[in-house]
Amino acid sequence: MKKFQVARVSLCAAAVAVIAASTTSAAAADDPFLIVSGTVHCVDNTYTLTVPAKKIQSGTSSYYFLDGASPTEATRIGSEQPLQPGQDATADWTPTTSGTHRLWMRGNQSGGAAIVIGPQAVEVVDTAPAGADCAADSTGGAGNGSPIGSISAG
Repeated sequence: MKKFQVARVSLCAAAVAVIAASTTSAAAADDPFLIVSGTVHCVDNTYTLTVPAKKIQSGTSSYYFLDGASPTEATRIGSEQPLQPGQDATADWTPTTSGTHRLWMRGNQSGGAAIVIGPQAVEVVDTAPAGADCAADSTGGAGNGSPIGSISAG
């Protein structure tokens, strides 16, 4: 009888995990981690990158953004900035090449631990298509960048 109860509990736990995972991915699409201003992104135009404070792990004391295939193979955007609790992480980004850019935010914590948020894929064009504008004044380009667990500082 105990074997049956254990199996039933395990099956219920698995069902809850599947429901939680599907709910999380749906919420992530509506509530992005890394937001890029503008809807059309053009070379040599400046856009604002933002990670809302509610998406940043508690204990993060500084951050910087990256542009590249992975956090370890990326170019830093701007400099490392201090971060106060409740503060959004932001930076200005001016892409200099067209193509797909993968954007990341790295947050540093005391003791050498780090969090990485991203990637957010952004397509950059040389010039805006007819009827479109490269302006950064509208918020858009939000994607489903997701947090990657803590990694050691590098």
